[in-house]
Amino acid sequence: EQLPLYTEMLNIVKGQEECLLGEEVDLEKLNRLINRRREIMDKLISVNEALTKLKEELEKEPAFNGQDYIKYLELNSREFLTVKQDLKKLMGEIKELDEKNGQLLQVKINEIRRNLKKVREDKRAINLYGGYSNHQQAAFFDRNA
Repeated sequence: EQLPLYTEMLNIVKGQEECLLGEEVDLEKLNRLINRRREIMDKLISVNEALTKLKEELEKEPAFNGQDYIKYLELNSREFLTVKQDLKKLMGEIKELDEKNGQLLQVKINEIRRNLKKVREDKRAINLYGGYSNHQQAAFFDRNA
C-alpha cells in the first residue's frame, strides 16, 4: 500500500519542479500540489501507524520474535526485498527532488525580493522628482467674456 503512495508523491514533487522551473510560477497549481502531497503524507502516516500497531500486537504473541520474522522475510521473500528496494529508491528520489525544489524556490524568492527592492527604489526616485502627475493643471474660464 505504501509503494503507490510514494510513487504518487514522486510525481507530485516532479510537478512542483515543473512549476518552479517555469518563467512564471503558477502559484495555484503549486498550492494544489502541496495540498495533495499533504493528503498523501497523512495516508502514509495512517499506514505506518497501522503497521506499528500490527507489529506491537504480533510482539505480544509468546511465539513471535520480530527480528526472526524480519530475517525470514528478507531471506525468503523476493517480493518483500523488491518492495523494500523500490521504497528506498523512491524515497531517495523524492528527497533529492525536494532539495532541488527548495533551492529553486529560494532562487524565486530572492528574485521577487530583488524586484520588490527595485520597485521601491523606482517609486522613491519618482517621489523625489515630483511624483507622478495624474492630473492636469487647473484651467480657469472667464465667464464674463
